[in-house]
Amino acid sequence: MVKISHTVEVPLPIEIVFAITNNISLWPTLFSEYSKVDILEQKKHFVKFKLYWQNENGEISSWISERKSLENEYRVLGERVDALYPFKFMKIDWKYNQIGNNTSMTWSQEFDAAEDTDISVEDMKDHLQIQIIQEMRVVSRNVLKYYKNSRKKKYGK
Repeated sequence: MVKISHTVEVPLPIEIVFAITNNISLWPTLFSEYSKVDILEQKKHFVKFKLYWQNENGEISSWISERKSLENEYRVLGERVDALYPFKFMKIDWKYNQIGNNTSMTWSQEFDAAEDTDISVEDMKDHLQIQIIQEMRVVSRNVLKYYKNSRKKKYGK
């Protein structure tokens, strides 16, 4: 089992960052790797969804995840529930903290490799370390861009 964590800051208040990044329907806009999302089930603090992306062979792939929002803690717990391979399991923990005028987002992933995969846990870890850092930067920029664009639409500024 491996656990990795990375943090990025977004120059916006915690309430705004939490709301935008947990609006799953926005993920194809916020993340560079996702092309589409289907919301399968949604309750007040729970969402089950299917994410789509284009793999390195140009094929569309997907997986299903569930997320539980702990709004009073500014925290989200998630788990990949379908199309786990090459993972045995994949759990996430997103934590948000207000630091001055910025919000710190920490994404932690805990996972293990499936027994029948040719990919080592260390190779998975190395790949995810790079991917997460890149995506966190993209998400940080896109959250700010989305917020500015939504304010322009709302207030004409």
